Amino acid sequence: MLTKKNKRMVRKMKKYIKTFPLTEKEIDQMIEDITGMAEEAQERNENFETVLGKSVHEFCDDLIYSVGGIRAPGGRKLIRGTSIYFQLLGLWGIVGCLINVCFLAGERVHTLWMLAIAIGIWYLGHYGEANCNNTEKTKQLTAGIVVCSPSRGQ
Repeated sequence: MLTKKNKRMVRKMKKYIKTFPLTEKEIDQMIEDITGMAEEAQERNENFETVLGKSVHEFCDDLIYSVGGIRAPGGRKLIRGTSIYFQLLGLWGIVGCLINVCFLAGERVHTLWMLAIAIGIWYLGHYGEANCNNTEKTKQLTAGIVVCSPSRGQ
């Protein structure tokens, strides 16, 4: 029986592995192997993270590549960071608009437009962060970056 910490790690690894286009059989086999590794580490009183020798995501990336020949698309960290930035920017705009309306008696029409834009920016960030670990969505999210890249065609 796995400890809560090891169960949580295996669950996290399973969630990450499921973002790749693998068959259910391949995913189940990987999770079975990972669970076995966690149980063996636990029996030897070793830390499962130490046994992996690298971060959970790096370990899963290597495992997925060895089984399915699939590499994690680049840009996941960039998308996550940019998405968090947009979420914070949107929240800052929402709070600013609410302060303007409630305390500063600002012009309501312009503030409502700004509030709508701030909510849109926040949602864009939320969508990007929620889908940055999904292989298909990551390709869609980075398509605009490739098209708009200044080094394209050089």
